[in-house]
Amino acid sequence: MTKLIRYSLLTLFITGLYNCEAKPEKSFYGIPAEDKNQILAGILLSNGTQDIAQGTVIDPKSGLEWKKCTQGQAFRATNNDCQGGKGTATLTTPVDQGRYGATFLAYCNIEGNDCNTSSLPMTLKADTITGIRSDAFNSCATENANRTNGYTNWRVPSFPELQSLAALGKVVLTSKFPNTPDDYFWSSWSNEQDLSGATAKAISFSLDIMGKEQNISKTTRYYVRCVRNTNGQ
Repeated sequence: MTKLIRYSLLTLFITGLYNCEAKPEKSFYGIPAEDKNQILAGILLSNGTQDIAQGTVIDPKSGLEWKKCTQGQAFRATNNDCQGGKGTATLTTPVDQGRYGATFLAYCNIEGNDCNTSSLPMTLKADTITGIRSDAFNSCATENANRTNGYTNWRVPSFPELQSLAALGKVVLTSKFPNTPDDYFWSSWSNEQDLSGATAKAISFSLDIMGKEQNISKTTRYYVRCVRNTNGQ
């Protein structure tokens, strides 16, 4: 075997070892690259978002005003946060861990299209049939009856609106929406691809799967955050 052939084989062997060697995970000050990208993207998207310290967060770009607190929670002005009372504990969660007073609400009390419009997008609507109701819709409608912050156009957010909120990312979301339950939140949109009308669209605000989209049975009880357009009462 000539020296040239031996040299070529040695070069290939060394190259193979290098390529097979495990590469360290890229990080930024100890933060994995994936999480760093989410944080930076969230900061850019939230640029201009205003916490007015009155129980709402305003996004001038989209013209939306979000309730700081998840439905069922109480806004504490002195702390600028959201908290629940002792009465919100249950037998299964005696100390209300992770909920902070937030209540579980169903998209509809039956599986079907009776709680939403038939036109696209298939959106939550007020009760029209006796015995059929949307706890999610009625919860935000209660904000209207109470004229929360003086307004009467609170509603369950659309699917794209809820997506935009999740896109703010973990760090920004936890700082501007404190004590957000680590779980799914309902959008107002039914799943138009489900002809039976059994499911609706929800998005996860769990820190480990932030922004994950899911079609869930309408009778399942999850969380709701109300929103309103700032260009109208």
